[in-house]
Amino acid sequence: MTEKPTSDGGLTESLRRLGTNLRNLAEDAWNSEERQTFAREIEESISEIGAALDNAARDVVEHPEVQRLREEINEFSERLRSGEFAAELKQEVQDAIDEINTRVENIHFESREEEVPPASGEETE
Repeated sequence: MTEKPTSDGGLTESLRRLGTNLRNLAEDAWNSEERQTFAREIEESISEIGAALDNAARDVVEHPEVQRLREEINEFSERLRSGEFAAELKQEVQDAIDEINTRVENIHFESREEEVPPASGEETE
């Protein structure tokens, strides 16, 4: 469907013909069976990928370890909201400090015993 040049052969007419021919070529390519087959193959592939991703996501969500992790996160969140975690943390910190205090007191007591001068009549080294 190529148009013949007009008798004046002007640049404007040549460009108009080129535009028309390119448009016709693009329309033919777009409407071709090959392009439509290719588009269907792409759509089917995308659908298959989507289905595979859905299945994978479902498998992950239903996996026992994921469910256990979700439950632990929910329990921890509830403990945070209820203040239970803060109370437990406070108690653990207090216990650790008490243990440190006991050890420091023992060290201090032992060092003071070593400094006690011998009673009269005992020999010193």
